[in-house]
Amino acid sequence: MKTRTVFIYIGILLLVGGYFAYFEVFQEQQKIAREKAASHLFHLSSSEVTGLSLASKENGTIVLHKENDWLIVEPVRTRADNFVVTGILATLQNMKAERRLELAESSTADYGLDAPLLQVAFETADSQHRLKIGAKTPVGNQFYALADDPTSVVLISAAAERVLNRTLFDLRQKEMFTFTAEQIDRLEVEQSGKKIAIGRRDKDNWTALLPAAAKIRLKSTKVEELLHALLGTRASGFLDQGAVDLVGLGLQPPRARVRLFSKKKGQTLLLGNIAREQGVYAKSDQIASVAIVNKDVLAKLPSSLADLQDRTLLSFATEQVRAISLQVGAKSGTLERRKQEWSWQEGAQLPEPQSWQINSLLWKIQELEYEPGPLPEGKTPPRKWAFHLTLYGEDDHVIGGISLEESPRADTEATLIWVARRAESPQPYLVDAQLLHPLIARAKKLFTPDSGSQPGQ
Repeated sequence: MKTRTVFIYIGILLLVGGYFAYFEVFQEQQKIAREKAASHLFHLSSSEVTGLSLASKENGTIVLHKENDWLIVEPVRTRADNFVVTGILATLQNMKAERRLELAESSTADYGLDAPLLQVAFETADSQHRLKIGAKTPVGNQFYALADDPTSVVLISAAAERVLNRTLFDLRQKEMFTFTAEQIDRLEVEQSGKKIAIGRRDKDNWTALLPAAAKIRLKSTKVEELLHALLGTRASGFLDQGAVDLVGLGLQPPRARVRLFSKKKGQTLLLGNIAREQGVYAKSDQIASVAIVNKDVLAKLPSSLADLQDRTLLSFATEQVRAISLQVGAKSGTLERRKQEWSWQEGAQLPEPQSWQINSLLWKIQELEYEPGPLPEGKTPPRKWAFHLTLYGEDDHVIGGISLEESPRADTEATLIWVARRAESPQPYLVDAQLLHPLIARAKKLFTPDSGSQPGQ
């Protein structure tokens, strides 16, 4: 076959392939895209919406405007929950007609649209849109709706109706603070005539600021837990009707005042009297109305810097520990780490431990804190221990040890223990017995034959 003929055949094949690709593939894809676009009720981006109104028989009319963030302007003026509003707008942007019904031989009353369940109006800079949601269909999980096209009724999903049909409470901001934990550089708590303040020294460390004379090392995890509790404080209700008696609610002056600061601004929360069984009256400068929040937030506020003090008995990283000498009652042994696996010292007739057991034991040691207050007088280290544990690092370097003369009883509040740091002599401390019970229980399981059979216990 001549080369010219081969090129002619190749050209014909390319033309046929191109014809097929254009008419059978590309045009089909365009057709599908047009049908998909046609099924959408609104052709816009949710980010373009600047105004939104929701009107229903049950919830009345709620009007929102977008400034920097979304604001509710009717029936009260307050910040909106941006997450909820974003969900509504995304639903409108993606809403599809699952089916269309022509109105030629029927009226909107046949579909519950003359007195709709919900009316939604929203606008962009150059367009306005409306959506009426009527009755639920007799069969299936859908609702009748009327959008911008007045000539046809559409069916929308019940899931879309649930997202759109919101109460005023659903739509309003409920968080008392708008910061993230990483943004906070200073925290102040004032209650019972006393004020404490702490400041962030670096990413993971905090320092005491007030009282100025306080020389207390703060525990970062305690500060983080406090910030988590404050930032998670949300309203369970609001007082919007009539004049609010701030004095009667215990908000003027407040029972407690909390202030959080970033590098650029501060935010304040006032806490007052107990509102009802699980609530307390609260006033945030981020929300227009007096709110009711969970009263647990009061119990989580530190009454002094001592509540945030680092009273850790032994500070170490778990990966530092290379060996553990352990004695529980009459049983004893030494655990050694080889790479990432733990085992009893060679020759010990004891069940092989699981790594999770050792990590759990070490975590419980890290949680131990001493109790403030005076110690019993005249105490000296006993010669015999009911519980003894020593941690070793590289080259048999002693990290520290914990010893108990006797195991704490179930009804004991505080127990005297002896703690040795590095090569120092053991010193006595009082420790909450509830922290010791799980530590001793985990140590005991390492000596029992079935100790590795129940991970997580």
